[in-house]
Amino acid sequence: MKFRVWDKEKGYFLFDDIGINASGGIILHNGSDMKIIDDDEEEFNDYIVEFSTTLSDKNGKEIYEGDILEYTDTWDGIPGVKISINTTVSDVYFEDGSFNFDEGVLFNNLVLDTTIIIGNIHENPELLGDK
Repeated sequence: MKFRVWDKEKGYFLFDDIGINASGGIILHNGSDMKIIDDDEEEFNDYIVEFSTTLSDKNGKEIYEGDILEYTDTWDGIPGVKISINTTVSDVYFEDGSFNFDEGVLFNNLVLDTTIIIGNIHENPELLGDK
């Protein structure tokens, strides 16, 4: 399973040299040093683990929990004509066993064909407006 970790203290994502152990703790590698932070430790709260949905937006960029998506609802009832009806901005979250955003469950290729990642909840919270 692919994931990324947001370091709240440092304000950036960790992608490389990280892991998750069987009990849900975070494993951080730094050269030959290894640090394990179990989920019951105070320091665990300094990190946010976000899993990949294994899906990509229309530009081929992988979508993770916490990404902010822009989805454009389109109508193509006339051959060769595609009309943009509505644009929605929402974050990706895991709930009830599936990855979701405001337009529903993230698995429909028709939805992904008109969806782009425009940021994430940590670096670009202003993109969500009042949500």
